[in-house]
Amino acid sequence: MSGYIDDTVVEKVRNAINIAEVIGGYINLKRKGQGDYWGRCPFHQEKTASFHVRPDRGMFHCFGCGKGGNVFTFLMEIEGVSFSEAVKMLAERVGIEIKTTVDTKSSAQVRNHKDMLFQATEIAESWFHNNLLKTNRSKEATTAYNYLINRGLTPEMILKYRLGWAESGWDGLIQYAERKGVKGSILAEVGLASQRKDKTGFVDRFRARIIFPIQNLSGKPIAFGARRLDGVTPDDDEAKYINSPESVVYSKGNNLYGLFTARESIRKTGHAWMVEGYTDLLALIQAGLDNSVASLGTALTIDQAKLINRFTSKVIVVYDSDEAGQNAAKRSADVLTQAGLDARMVILPAGEDPDSLLQREGKDLLIETLKHDLSFVEFYLTTTLKKQGRDSLHEADNAEKLSAARSLMEIIQNIPSAGQRDLLKAELAQTIGIQPHALESELNRFRTRFAEQDDAVSDQRLNVPPDAVPERDLLKSLLAQPQLIAEKLPELSSDMFSFQPLKSIYTTLEKAILKGERIEMSSLPERFNDPRIRSFIAEAILPGYDETIDDARNTIKAALKLIQLRELKRQYSDLERRIQIAARDGKPLRDLMLESRELTMKMQDLK
Repeated sequence: MSGYIDDTVVEKVRNAINIAEVIGGYINLKRKGQGDYWGRCPFHQEKTASFHVRPDRGMFHCFGCGKGGNVFTFLMEIEGVSFSEAVKMLAERVGIEIKTTVDTKSSAQVRNHKDMLFQATEIAESWFHNNLLKTNRSKEATTAYNYLINRGLTPEMILKYRLGWAESGWDGLIQYAERKGVKGSILAEVGLASQRKDKTGFVDRFRARIIFPIQNLSGKPIAFGARRLDGVTPDDDEAKYINSPESVVYSKGNNLYGLFTARESIRKTGHAWMVEGYTDLLALIQAGLDNSVASLGTALTIDQAKLINRFTSKVIVVYDSDEAGQNAAKRSADVLTQAGLDARMVILPAGEDPDSLLQREGKDLLIETLKHDLSFVEFYLTTTLKKQGRDSLHEADNAEKLSAARSLMEIIQNIPSAGQRDLLKAELAQTIGIQPHALESELNRFRTRFAEQDDAVSDQRLNVPPDAVPERDLLKSLLAQPQLIAEKLPELSSDMFSFQPLKSIYTTLEKAILKGERIEMSSLPERFNDPRIRSFIAEAILPGYDETIDDARNTIKAALKLIQLRELKRQYSDLERRIQIAARDGKPLRDLMLESRELTMKMQDLK
């Protein structure tokens, strides 16, 4: 059997949590006024803060994209977890013990599938980590531990980043997970196991490798990277790294390795260092640069850029010095700049990456090298001219500089923010020694892809059809003044709601009142899976407290008239059709005409 979390426990967690503190772990919030907090929305890219948090109401709402809800639905949206998992995460945060109530349904029906996947990754992280740190660890694990220590990692770093070891056996993790109630098929879904060729069972995917857990912003493991250890990992397993595939709980392009542990340091320093892989990140950590993240060894995505933009507007990219690394750095700088960040770049000595430079030359030289960062414009021009045989900008003539600048001009012109475009154009003109107006004439050749506004956003609002506007207004007033729900219930019915999302909100309120339940507005969003409905509720509640109860009554009265008028018009239209059919068939029209007169009088009374 499985279970569910009792409502009283949910309320206890809700009352113990400050929504601004929770959301502040994901974005920078600034307090304005007595109890309002504002920040840039984590659900869409924006330049101005339109994301509103009200701790006294326990709600959030974005005036830009329309997203809204409470602290539980925020975690569900941003972490992709179920409601029960969100409650558990917050309960752990405030030290509230979660007790479940037994349900008679089977666990396969009740237990959220995503919760099971998260449980699998947590069990795996614990098993890997314990293999590396336990006192009676295997000989192979001891070799792995000593390897990490000899590379300069401290025991504290191993603990902080939850590094681990996958034993060389075929099913060590599978057996451990099954003892914890997690099947091999669940491990396979998150890339921790593979099905045997004869389909008789599963085998561990990671064997005889050092493990790097990848955590989400709540600190929960969602994927793993596994590095071979020469002399221990079998020769036929020759890949230096193997990584978790994408799954329901993990999307490579939406996560950054190390961000969970780095975000506070990023906030304090005002910038982030970005490297490509796990060991490069740990090299910067060894050098004391705690504000470091890694792009998981893949081409940086716009979603990763938006993710880091929640915590800082400045990123310094430190990729490998080889041609592939510099090309990747250029692409990353482009993506970061497109996302509105100040991207700066470090060119390492030939043949080096952050980890090799640390191992070969030591911490001091690594830090000294990182001090010499270049702006996006400087880096782009320098690397482009180097391919043309010029070691610096000073060696190039004006024609070469302008040629190198042309591709950069197109990139600049495609940046959505007009202000950022102007700054980069001014820097480019100054760097290559050309008059701004001459540069502008070159840029005119590449104009047009973007208008002079911020990025378009994916609208999370509930788009209400025109004929359902009265229903929308009625519900907004009820949500803004919930004490009116019981008062107005005798005048209302679910049949009045033609738009299903609004109807579902009303029926939820109606059922609660009829059952004698106390309706807590801050808990209402979590009753709905549709994020548009959550947003509608939040949008209604947050601004709604400025509406007086008399205003709400007047709005409801006017909305009811319009809804009744809409129904009468529908009946009248249907009656006209029946009259036409009767006239065509030569049937009596007297009763139908009387009915028409009555409907007309009713409609006139409502106007």
